[in-house]
Amino acid sequence: MVRWSEKSTTGMVRMVVGLRWSWDSVVGRWDELIANAAYIATAGKGILAADESTGTIGKRFASINVENVETNRRALRELLFTTPGAFEYLSGVILFEETLYQKSAAGKPFVDIMNEGGVLPGIKVDKGVVELAGTNGETTTQGLDDLGKRCAQYYSAGARFAKWRAVLKIGPTEPSALSILENANGLARYAIICQENGLVPIVEPEILVDGSHDIDRCAEVSERVLAACYKALNDHHVLLEGTLLKPNMVTPGSDSKKVAPEVIAEYTVRTLQRTVPPAVPGIMFLSGGQSEEEATFNLNAMNKLQTKKPWTLSFSYGRALQQSTLKTWQGKEENVGKAQDVFLAIAKGNSEATLGKYTGGADASESLHVKDCKSNVIVSSLQFPPPFSPQDCKSKRSYISAYSSQGIEQEVNYTSNANREMKQILSEFMVGVLKLEQLEELGKRLLVSFQQALEFLRRPVIHETSKLIESIFKENETGRVKLYVESGCTNAYDSALAVSQVNTSLSRLHEHLIKAKSVLDELEFVMDKAGICLKEGNRDVVDISRLTFNENLEQESTTHDAAKCGSFMAVIYSMVKQNNIMQEHVVSGLGLTTSSEKLDSYCLMWSLRPFVIDDVINEAMSYIK
Repeated sequence: MVRWSEKSTTGMVRMVVGLRWSWDSVVGRWDELIANAAYIATAGKGILAADESTGTIGKRFASINVENVETNRRALRELLFTTPGAFEYLSGVILFEETLYQKSAAGKPFVDIMNEGGVLPGIKVDKGVVELAGTNGETTTQGLDDLGKRCAQYYSAGARFAKWRAVLKIGPTEPSALSILENANGLARYAIICQENGLVPIVEPEILVDGSHDIDRCAEVSERVLAACYKALNDHHVLLEGTLLKPNMVTPGSDSKKVAPEVIAEYTVRTLQRTVPPAVPGIMFLSGGQSEEEATFNLNAMNKLQTKKPWTLSFSYGRALQQSTLKTWQGKEENVGKAQDVFLAIAKGNSEATLGKYTGGADASESLHVKDCKSNVIVSSLQFPPPFSPQDCKSKRSYISAYSSQGIEQEVNYTSNANREMKQILSEFMVGVLKLEQLEELGKRLLVSFQQALEFLRRPVIHETSKLIESIFKENETGRVKLYVESGCTNAYDSALAVSQVNTSLSRLHEHLIKAKSVLDELEFVMDKAGICLKEGNRDVVDISRLTFNENLEQESTTHDAAKCGSFMAVIYSMVKQNNIMQEHVVSGLGLTTSSEKLDSYCLMWSLRPFVIDDVINEAMSYIK
């Protein structure tokens, strides 16, 4: 028979009263929470994620050479929030704490601008991630300690919903059960605290796209993570009708082969059907590093899918709404109107995608998407069309002549300011090229290490039956030698080390490809700047055949400096990109069954860099000195 002490009974009463008070505080706000969540999930509308921290927005500004100061951050946000017609396609805007209290240049609080435009202000409330002890680099999100107090302040300042981001990754053994549980409980605690203070919580368990996993692996992990999240939300008595979900789309890893939007749509919606209760009013996808084009078409494919979808499927995009806008703006007041036109077109396109009615069109093919935007700005002056490639030409002169002979017309007579700016951009570009070369050297060493370890495992067994071997064993017979002979003349310890070396080398080669892809992305951003500079700095239109690379660059007219810099970048990017594709094929072909002949050819290909002409790179380096 269990006997309750007075002290334990008092403690139980206090606990029950505490829970009842917490639950009553949510119940008292039910109507407001449900109404606001439903409003944000309105069909045809989505969320602008403008909650970049000071450090994150600094990186975005660096890509357009804009100083990361409060006035510039305010100017960008004002550009977005005052775009005529944009709020027609938005139901909410997530803000960073600084932005929640900022005002326009005319002195009007941003919160008031949003409320008048029919858009609910939201607030990012997490304080970033920290490493989760006991895991392989997995993370948990911090910021719970004073969250209730901050939420009350944010509500008073005008915020009506909040966002908290948990980050998980896919690896050989990740995400771990500990990581899933810890992040799910963190999201649930955040959600109930928000609801107690009148804020609709957006639950964001982001599974990073990094890796070479396929779409089935992403779907399996997404199901486990979302199931754990909704178990935790239920355990914490969160009102689901007053919440929103912000998940990743189910896609292959960034280093895996891409699939069609229809495939992503089918996998993503099936995952949600299996895990997300119908009580949740809306699912607002994050873009997760997708280009503007990919994010829009994938969302559109989901909404066109004919199946059960009890929730609104919409967007909560940051970069996928702002990237082209940022590049058009360039931090210049005179570009505000053009940048707002770009932002309006992107917002409209994503609004159409929430209804399954997005078709692309002229706007989408130019400034609406990251990849197409790059092409339209740069392709006529920087990219090299097929069929020419470096290996087809005996020298850089024939390669460049082959490109120039295409007869493409391009603007090449540039202002002196454009010439100076393009030289600076070329210098920045070459820094990235040098990073790639360092990575290639490291990759070469890893590939050789893989080859050596694999060949060690394949070494022939010593034939102990020969007279020479028998005499050696007899003269040096020890317990250790005897065990070696009995094991078939193999050393289990050395073999284990070789297997470990094979796995480690292969894993680090995959990491090398991820780093190289990141550097290539940086080079693309630099080329974006170059394309804009060329577009804005030209004076005349001439045939590109007039652009010749003389042996003595100093004798050539300075009016062609900008075009020369652009041509250098185009040639070099084409080479390093093809070289990177070759490396990806090499790494994808590695395994325990890879033949010795293939390994030899892989190592040779990697060392020779057949797509890279060193003379071109050296000449570009000399040109910027």
